[in-house]
Amino acid sequence: MKINLGDIFDRELKKQLVQISVISFIFLVIILIKPQMSGKYIVNDKGNVVGIMQRGTEKFAEYNLIANVQRDNKSISQDVSLRKNVDENNGKENHNSSHDIEAEMSASLGIAVSRLEESRSKKIILPSKLDDGSIVTWSKSGKSNRGWMMVVVMYVLIGIAVIFDKHDKLRKADIDMRKQILKALPRFTNQLLLMMNSGVILSDAFHKICYGYSMMQIEHQGELERNIIAMTESAELTNRSIPILFSELAKKYSVKELMRISTVLRENEKRGSNIQEKLERESAFLWDIRKVIAREQGKLIDTKMTYPLGLLLVLLIIITMAPAMMSM
Repeated sequence: MKINLGDIFDRELKKQLVQISVISFIFLVIILIKPQMSGKYIVNDKGNVVGIMQRGTEKFAEYNLIANVQRDNKSISQDVSLRKNVDENNGKENHNSSHDIEAEMSASLGIAVSRLEESRSKKIILPSKLDDGSIVTWSKSGKSNRGWMMVVVMYVLIGIAVIFDKHDKLRKADIDMRKQILKALPRFTNQLLLMMNSGVILSDAFHKICYGYSMMQIEHQGELERNIIAMTESAELTNRSIPILFSELAKKYSVKELMRISTVLRENEKRGSNIQEKLERESAFLWDIRKVIAREQGKLIDTKMTYPLGLLLVLLIIITMAPAMMSM
């Protein structure tokens, strides 16, 4: 049976995607609003940041800036994270003994940042000149706004993972359904063959088989049994041919063994061919397939028992060694 988009995007999956979308939207709003809650940047006419207006001085706040420092035809651009109300030094101050101009500018910038972090003023004015005479201009850093990209990426990845998980579940359910049909098909073929050998016509044979399946408890009815019951009842209501309905059932599940049985029934209806011999061959072939499936399931049981047997072995070793270890 083919898995189409309608089967994947059912009500349950849509509900999960809506929940993921709502949670991602909340995180996105928090990330976009959080910088505004800490404070706002004071920008001049040239677009440079000249100060920061904090909303309060008690809570921790972080401001990401870019400092462009110039001195004696030398210039450096450095990302600066201005962390307010942090007791320990952020490591920006660098007492380098080197006479390199760029190192001196970086060290002076670190000292200026340390002073800004120690300030308890609500309005922070960023310095335009450092202690070594370097000219500095400040601008906003894009680091603080990159969090929304992570939220979008995680939203897409989680959404794809949920969709693929749904597809994998449907694929496994389809495989299990095919195995159920292949396990029940040999018995159905034998029942049909016995009735046809007894002189019962095809439609009556289906009605008798349907009656037998309907007497079973619902939890014991497999996929094939339920479809045979529904197909026979539909044939009574619509007066359609049972071989045609059986052929539609075979196309629905795309099980080649089921399609071979439907071909035998259609040929018998059209040409009056000998159905008994063909059903006998198909029955023998289907029983061989069922034996193969039974062997595969037996191997899976052995594999599933490996883990609990391993745990029992470990527990046995621990119980055996425990008295000796306790007496040491």
